[in-house]
Amino acid sequence: MDAMSMNEKASVIIPFYNSKEYLRASIIQLQKQSYSNIELLLLDDGSTDGGEAEIEDLIDNKIVFYYCLPHQGVSAARNKGIEEARGEYISFIDVDDIPKEDYIETLVYDIKSKQCDAVICNFYEFDNDKEEIKSNISDTPWKNQVIHRNEIDNVLIPNMISTDSGYTIRGTAWRMLVSRKFILENHLKFQPGIAMAEDLLFTLQLYHRCNSIYIESDFLYGYRQSIGSTMHRYRPNAFADSLQFQSALKKFLISEKIYKKNKERYERQYLRIYTTCISNAARNIKLLDTYREVKKICQNFKQDQVMASKEQKWNIALKITFWLLRYRCAFTLSVLYRIKEKIRLRKLW
Repeated sequence: MDAMSMNEKASVIIPFYNSKEYLRASIIQLQKQSYSNIELLLLDDGSTDGGEAEIEDLIDNKIVFYYCLPHQGVSAARNKGIEEARGEYISFIDVDDIPKEDYIETLVYDIKSKQCDAVICNFYEFDNDKEEIKSNISDTPWKNQVIHRNEIDNVLIPNMISTDSGYTIRGTAWRMLVSRKFILENHLKFQPGIAMAEDLLFTLQLYHRCNSIYIESDFLYGYRQSIGSTMHRYRPNAFADSLQFQSALKKFLISEKIYKKNKERYERQYLRIYTTCISNAARNIKLLDTYREVKKICQNFKQDQVMASKEQKWNIALKITFWLLRYRCAFTLSVLYRIKEKIRLRKLW
């Protein structure tokens, strides 16, 4: 870092729910950040595991602030964090993740020196037990570059919806830094009630309003790859939550007048919602339970106006799933996806 003045406060927003296992360690780790002018906002989304007692001695209401909220979901908790934040910059961090010690310092330097609206960094995945790095994830085609409106609207956002370039750009609230003023002036909020991919909706809205974004190539954010995380557990309401997300996504694309040029990507992503929900059903312990749920998914697919459109330029796996769904081959899908899920989990172990 050069001698550029960096005294602005950075607000780190950490929502959590029943995360006693990680809570104390997360705070202590963030207190080691090389950037000194930070505040940590802990948003307790109605936890019932007694985690607050584990961190009482760390809450000083000067640097570490604690807010006990009714259980309304991560979006409401993050919105409360934005409301309470007093820093010039905001960063969202998941309680079980581990950013590197120069994470905030580097992103503050980037956003100031490049005079951008937001900064996105690369991230690494680490093992839940050994906390060893499993893989470095560089999911954008840019390296230490400023991207402007043309690339934001024609490369970044389309590849966040669905990729055809080999870059599946993750629309996550973590691993970025943004000006609090920018969030407030653009009236940006997470959508309460959206239980799936709420990060993607928020970041799409945010990036769509940015004039410039800096892509930091360093792997500064550590994402915990846990076998017990929500993305690896069975979710009973996954299909309903997914359809709700798709409806909200389409509404956003239409309102911003970018649906037409992203229609094919939207439909491809929509089909992947079906495949994700079949994978979720495959996590049921019994094959019969998987079959019953997949049967309902197939019935919905048959009536789905979006999926009634002609087959797109999908890869072989998506084409096979499309036709099995169209002809309601629920048992075949159940067996195939249970095998696929076992292989995937074996790789995680």
